[in-house]
Amino acid sequence: MATETKECPICKDEIQNPRLLPCIHSFCLGCLERYCRDSLPGDDVPCPVCRTDFEIPEKGLADLPVRTFSRDKKTVLSTTRETCAEHEERLKMYCLDCNVKVCSTCCLETHKTHNYERYEKVMEKFVRSIDDAL
Repeated sequence: MATETKECPICKDEIQNPRLLPCIHSFCLGCLERYCRDSLPGDDVPCPVCRTDFEIPEKGLADLPVRTFSRDKKTVLSTTRETCAEHEERLKMYCLDCNVKVCSTCCLETHKTHNYERYEKVMEKFVRSIDDAL
């Protein structure tokens, strides 16, 4: 899991226009764009830190969730896509095998043999791990 840092692991500067990967590592949008310059939307690319694959969104890297930091050291996430593009349902589950948010129909179809959990629970565990690390 990522730590509560405002430093981009790629450029080592303060994160500018931060984007969050499904593995919970965050980077400057510009750094990610340079890192993925030879990849296209839909391609799987490894996280620069943990090497967990993530899929480049159909609309490009700018469509990844924006990561913001709160003053009390807890992570606040603002997601840009809360509805499944295929099923038009709310994304409320998190596929632990694919590291992506999914809708209920995706859980029953595409991800039916995968391990998944409610997204809120995954984020609660993440916030707890940050609190424990501090």
